[in-house]
Parts: sequence; structure tokens; C-alpha cells
Amino acid sequence: MSALPAQTTRKALIERLRELGFDGPFPGTGPHPAFMQRGAQVVKLPNPHGKQKDIGRELLRRILSNADISKGEWLGE
Repeated sequence: MSALPAQTTRKALIERLRELGFDGPFPGTGPHPAFMQRGAQVVKLPNPHGKQKDIGRELLRRILSNADISKGEWLGE
């Protein structure tokens, strides 16, 4: 099984979540972040700002865990 990438862009994250059946992204209201949804399942999206625009491996791992997506499913294995 391959490893998760060291970094991914927010755009790539959104595209892959769409491929896995998520709708969105939908804007958050007030202090709440943007999110994507698959049925009743909601995944919060990171808001890239400052110098760090890409999503690191650890944050991607947490997002996938919250979305109930396995590493193999994410990588298309």
C-alpha cells in the first residue's frame, strides 16, 4: 500500500472528495469553515492562508479519518 502524499492542495482535496461522492464545497457561516457533505456525513475543509497553502500529510490523515475514508480508498487502491 502506498503512502499518503507529503502535501496536497486544497483544490486536489476537493476534487478527490467529489470523486468519492461528496457534494460541495459549501460556504460556512460566521466562524464556521467551508464544508463538503455526503449524505449526513460532513467534512470541514481547511482554509489555506499565510505562507502554508498546501495541506500536509497529518492534516490530510485527520480529514480522511473524519470522513471515514481509508487510505486505500483515497489512493484508489
